[in-house]
Amino acid sequence: MRIETSISIEAPPPRVWDVLVDVERWHEWTRSISGITRLDDGDFRVGSRVRIKQPRFPPAFWRVTRLEAPAYMEWQAAAPLSRVIAGHRIEPEGSGSRVTLHIEQTGLMGFVGRYFANVSRAYVRMEAEGLKRRSEGG
Repeated sequence: MRIETSISIEAPPPRVWDVLVDVERWHEWTRSISGITRLDDGDFRVGSRVRIKQPRFPPAFWRVTRLEAPAYMEWQAAAPLSRVIAGHRIEPEGSGSRVTLHIEQTGLMGFVGRYFANVSRAYVRMEAEGLKRRSEGG
């Protein structure tokens, strides 16, 4: 199962990128995250790990698998017989940015995820809208 949404943001890609990779503050700008904790120190990089708590879901452990500043971040959460991949793409659009977020659930999570598809769609949209507000200075 794959869910994707895009949004225009009136802020340049470097500004959006700075908000995106400041992951410990996500709970401040999206209701889809009730808690997030970095599990390592130093710069946010490939291999960085976080624990994310979302309403209606158990905590998940994510690991950054791609980081291409200021254009793309991808991380994955794995569980027995399943994998979830979330991507965050930032592209220039006029004087601002176009952000595309996607989440892909495979294996057992792809099957189970179909039951939670509406919640997952809502969370991806909340994240996009929250990223827009925070990046635009709200």
